[in-house]
Amino acid sequence: MNILRILTLNRHGDFEEVLFSSSLSYLLNPQADHGLGPVVLGKIAGKVFPDFDKTSLYKAQVFPEYSLGNAGNIDLLVTFGDKILGIEVKIWDNSSRNVSKSNEPQLERYCNKLDAEFHDKDWKFVFLIPTTASRTCLSEFNRLVNGKFSNKVKLMTWNPGDPIDNVYNIPKNGYIEKSVLDIIGEIQSEIKRVDMPLNTQWLLDSLSEILPDIVEEIPEPGRFPNRDDLKKLATWPIFESFFLVGKRWPISLHTAVGIPFGWAGERSTLHGNSLYRIRTVTNYYTEGSDLNKYLPGEKVEIELWPDVYEVCKDEIQDWIKQVGLAADSIGTDYHLDGTKKISAIIVSIDKNVKISEEDVDRLNYILREGFRKKQNEKTSVI
Repeated sequence: MNILRILTLNRHGDFEEVLFSSSLSYLLNPQADHGLGPVVLGKIAGKVFPDFDKTSLYKAQVFPEYSLGNAGNIDLLVTFGDKILGIEVKIWDNSSRNVSKSNEPQLERYCNKLDAEFHDKDWKFVFLIPTTASRTCLSEFNRLVNGKFSNKVKLMTWNPGDPIDNVYNIPKNGYIEKSVLDIIGEIQSEIKRVDMPLNTQWLLDSLSEILPDIVEEIPEPGRFPNRDDLKKLATWPIFESFFLVGKRWPISLHTAVGIPFGWAGERSTLHGNSLYRIRTVTNYYTEGSDLNKYLPGEKVEIELWPDVYEVCKDEIQDWIKQVGLAADSIGTDYHLDGTKKISAIIVSIDKNVKISEEDVDRLNYILREGFRKKQNEKTSVI
């Protein structure tokens, strides 16, 4: 049972956004009965403030819907020691464009007020958005991070995503690479379930399962398949197993879904944060009207990194046999984009093959070990 799904069945106004920001308020509060203490707050604060007294987190105060006077109410304000952390939450891309009657954008209004009210303290502002594909949110943040508060503001996402496009002119120190979903996964891997209250397990599980869905709310003029397009296909059960384990969903801006290397923004020095990619089309195309022609209804193709494949080839071949694929289901090609410059090993999974989440977990484990072996080879040479 997912409590958040139940509470968002009857959508109305900003109710869903309030629900997500309320969940975050609860987890950030070290005095709350979730049993995590200041763990969640510490993980975010550590990405925002270069230095702070960690013991001050235990006495932190969380103020939901904190009033900034005529500027409006900021979703969250957290105080600990001499630090002030303001967080504005968005779960819909198109809700980020909010200007006052005097044409002052919401983010600038909030930062002006924070600066006026807390000028004698170390304050920071985090803009929490659905994903790095949230273009309206990125455009709004662009003005803020390149203005007078450039050293005070950070961008953060609910979901992991691809690197931010240079077109938005957001400096690397202007955003937090670790997403909320990454942090939840990190906590779930660090703290045993038996050491967490049942309700905390329930909330974290619910957030992990529902957060990837908010990517679907991003309006896209892209031409490639989204989840609804793929759901119509006989191959959908295969896609679903990979997406559920990877906690990533297709968006129509990309030809493939990159599965992250690991929890908590863990990155490989070889290939960034992408463990492998799942193609959502059978070939690259330029016209959106061609979508139906290139939907992968017969097979699902997985793009592996060739150098990583070489060091775990035997394990991959064993996995192929175990899930019932033919020996010739693996071959070579290029990543599906307009350039076809990046070589890839392609694993083709026929629509009639049943792939369980356990099968996906096993493949992910093999590839992560392959990354580590490759990295060790590189280190030993140096």
